[in-house]
Amino acid sequence: MGLEVGTSKVCAVVGEVLDDGNIMVVGVGQTNSEGVRKGEIVNIDATVECIHAAVADAEESAGVESTTFMPASAAVTFAVSITAGRWR
Repeated sequence: MGLEVGTSKVCAVVGEVLDDGNIMVVGVGQTNSEGVRKGEIVNIDATVECIHAAVADAEESAGVESTTFMPASAAVTFAVSITAGRWR
């Protein structure tokens, strides 16, 4: 799963690695971003809720639960924790 946390939106993309090494997008999720201002997290709880919503939408559209994340952000620094196959 790719995850991008921005000032205006949070996007999540679920991909499947194909035999030839390419990645096929199988699900997407997006929500308005809250708790991020000018690339800086100012309300971690609001930001986490937005991440959960985008990830849930992406997983639902893909029909899978993801356990591996590739975070991407130009300015926001964050960490993802995997616990028993689920992130929190």
